[in-house]
Order: sequence, then structure tokens, then C-alpha cells
Amino acid sequence: MLWMLKNCGGTGHLATLFALCALGCAAGALALAIARRARAAGRLAALALALCGCASMTGFAGTLLGRKATQDAVASAALSPSNVALARSVGFAEARDCARLGAGGALLPFLLGATAAALALFRGPRDAGDAGEGGTEGTVTSAAEPPRASVPLVLAGAAFAFTGLLASGGLATAAVVGASYEPAVWSLMSTSQRVVSGSGSLTEACGDFEVALEQATAERIATVVDVPEAAERCVRARLTQVMTTPQGGRAAAARALVASPLLRATRAGERAAVTRQLQEIATATEE
Repeated sequence: MLWMLKNCGGTGHLATLFALCALGCAAGALALAIARRARAAGRLAALALALCGCASMTGFAGTLLGRKATQDAVASAALSPSNVALARSVGFAEARDCARLGAGGALLPFLLGATAAALALFRGPRDAGDAGEGGTEGTVTSAAEPPRASVPLVLAGAAFAFTGLLASGGLATAAVVGASYEPAVWSLMSTSQRVVSGSGSLTEACGDFEVALEQATAERIATVVDVPEAAERCVRARLTQVMTTPQGGRAAAARALVASPLLRATRAGERAAVTRQLQEIATATEE
């Protein structure tokens, strides 16, 4: 709860205030409904439901504002694609706390308010005899009237609250892109970006990238857009090393590159061309 308020900021505090007010109104409406003060209970239940809608809609708006702030921050910063994905994932996850706070805070008041409204509208008012011996005929008639005036208010409040719960609940349970990425995927993203943006010697960067490729499955490798380009840069660098390897170890180096995950991660055309070249090197060396 506290970390949600911290992540959500001002909209989280406002949603919490609406939820607490809704809870108080719903509890009061339930007490009035149990006492069979139908019209007062119906009006108070309608107010509680409307406040539930305000709480959930505030959480919904907070999530949208948080996502927009994250997108603006990412767009204005010079970040690598892997850091962009990480920043967006963290920002969207924090923004989602607003919707969770709004939906969670509005749920209990919504249930209490709906129960109070149902009791007030369908249980019926007090019997005429409950008006007391000293009650006048007008008082008895007023107590026995059905609370029809509260029905539109209750229906409007319930519709608003239900809409808010659906909206904020949908965002609260929505998956955040990148939030479920395995460490292997983040490693692939960062190491491939190092290779693509690097200059000069790529030995260390390609070594880290090759390790990341070995730890990731084919499905996860396919989700990182920089992998083919990074793999091809590393393969070309390794091919240069193979060509400069002494005659005695050149065939072994060529076969090692053929079996490397770097070559498997390249595009099909590049992979076929490099494989033929390496096989020719290995054959020529062995002869």
C-alpha cells in the first residue's frame, strides 16, 4: 500500500481519499438500510457508489498519466534500445500501481454500497406500526412510502462505479511489456547493443554477447531486434581472426566458428556465405 502511494504520487493520495470517503458513506448507508431508513440509505449508498467510481477513475487516470510521463522521459533521453526497454518496463510497472490502488480501494466500498442499496430498495421500509404510538397519520404514510426517488441515483452511482472498476481493474491486471523478461533477455539486449554501437576492438563485447546467446532460447533470441546485426559484426571480426590464425590452428578455429552461436544468430544469407568460406578455409588448411 505505502509503495503504491509512493509510486503513484498525488493521484494515489486522491484515489485513497475518495476510497476512504466511499467506505464511510457505504458503512453509514448499510447501517441506515439495516435500520430500514430506506430513502436515506438509498441516497447515501448512491453517494458511496459515486465516490467508488471517483476513486477507481482517479487510479485509472493516474496510470495513464504515469505511462505518458514515462514515454516522454524515454523519448527525451539519449538511451540505448535496451535501456529504453528497461526504463519503459519500470515506469509502466510503477504507473500500474495507480490503477491497482484505485481498484483495490474502491472494491470494498462498492460491495458495501451495493449491499446497502439492495437492502434499501428491495427490503422495504419500516412497517407502519414501527412509527410509534404517538406518530401521526402523515408520518406513518411517509415511512411506508417506497424509496423510488433513490433508484435513479443508485443506478447512476452503480454504473459509474462499475465502469471505473472495469477500467482501473483492466489496467491493474494488464501485463507490462518487459516486466516478465528473464535476465537472459536483458543480457542479450545490453550485450547486443554494446556490439552494435561499439567501435574498434569487439573482442570483449562479442565474448559477452556469445555467452548471452548460449544462455537464451531461440524464442527469446528472436525477440531482440539487434541480435542479427550484432552477430554478423562479431562473425566478421572472428572471421578476420581465423584468417590471421597460424596455419596449424586455422582449421580448428574455423570449425569452432561454424559451431558458434554467433553464426547461428546471423541472417540466413550471411550464415550460408560465411559457412562456405569457413569450410573452404578448413579444407585448404587440412590439405
